[in-house]
Formats: sequence, C-alpha cells, structure tokens
Amino acid sequence: MKITLYLCGSPNQLTMTTTFTKETIQENIKTNVSWTIRTLEVLYSRQTTDEQVSLQTTHRNGRGFNGRDSEILTSFYNQVEKRKRYNNPVLLSEKQIHICQKLLPKYWKQIKEEIEIKQGEQ
Repeated sequence: MKITLYLCGSPNQLTMTTTFTKETIQENIKTNVSWTIRTLEVLYSRQTTDEQVSLQTTHRNGRGFNGRDSEILTSFYNQVEKRKRYNNPVLLSEKQIHICQKLLPKYWKQIKEEIEIKQGEQ
C-alpha cells in the first residue's frame, strides 16, 4: 500500500510502501476502528446487488460476506451509510464494533486482494 505523508503541511511528500500480511490485516481489523469500518464497506461492495438487497448471501463466489454473517453485517453497513449521510459521528455502537471486530478478520484475503488492486492503480 502506498502511503503519502505531508510533512508539517508542506507540499514535500514522503512516500513508502507497506506490505500487508494475514497477521497485519487481521490485527488492524481487530484493533483499529477505521480499519473495521472500511473492511465492512469493502466487503459489502463485493456482495452482488441481489445479495445487498436481500441481506443474504446466495452466491458461493468467495466475495463479500458468508451466509452466516450477511444479515448482521449488511445491516451494520446500512447503518454506517445512513449515519454518514446525516454526518453522525457515531457510525456503530461499541457493541456493534466489537461484533465486527470478531467477525471480519476471517475475510482478510478479500481485503488483501483489494489492497493489491489499489497498489496496482498507483
């Protein structure tokens, strides 16, 4: 992943590349709320349109949520999007974040795929 840092607000940039492993991705999802929310968003975006609408996983395509997690995680995603639209700073409750941080690390391969796609674009 390419990270651009601006030093003291100046236009000078420091660019570095970070390699994400299974362990670093899972740890970030478990401990960093921004990563948790972004993982939820990325996985939802990988669901098919009919799965997004029905709150169920119906295709075994290795994309998005599994069948067991789809209803609750899709409902969390919908809440996040609604609260973002209304500029609500509290996107999920602490309990919901905790649930996400327990459920989402198993999807690390999909997140790694998305990171690699983004790296290829830069």
